[in-house]
Amino acid sequence: MKAQSERPQIVRSREAARILGVSPRTLSNWRWKGKGPRVVRLSARCVGYDIRDLIDYLESRKEGGDER
Repeated sequence: MKAQSERPQIVRSREAARILGVSPRTLSNWRWKGKGPRVVRLSARCVGYDIRDLIDYLESRKEGGDER
C-alpha cells in the first residue's frame, strides 16, 4: 500500500487549466490533439489530472535561461 503522501491528487479540468495558466477550452483542445499533460480518465465523460503530471508538464516546458 502506498503512503498517503504518494497517493495521486486528482483535480478536474477547470482547476488543472487554472494551474497551467490556460483556459479550460485550451486544455480540452490539447486532449483532443493528444497534447498537454497526461489525463486520468475517471469515466467516459469525465477526466482529471494528477497534480504531479501537471508539475512534470510545466517542468518539461521550461526553456534555458540566458546567461549574462
